Amino acid sequence: MLNIEYKDEELKLFIETGKSNDKRYKKLKSNAVFMRDLRMVINLMRPVDNVKELHMFKKLNYEPLHYDYEGYSSVRIGFTSKYGSYLKNLKMESGYA
Repeated sequence: MLNIEYKDEELKLFIETGKSNDKRYKKLKSNAVFMRDLRMVINLMRPVDNVKELHMFKKLNYEPLHYDYEGYSSVRIGFTSKYGSYLKNLKMESGYA
């Protein structure tokens, strides 16, 4: 199972509960397509044993970040619509919770 750390606590709350007080995420919760895609991405990532296995899922467009964000990664959300977003600043480690 993949351990996922979020750099932004509001983002963590939004992903885990679907609710947020932050204006950046408030407008997204009313977008049903985005919320469905977000759940699909999280459900794809959770059972993976190793971060390198995320490269198998091409639609995630997984990529490790560089420079100031070394050690963090991003994945694509919104692959079923033409308006895709990226979930960035995730720290993922192989291991069990």
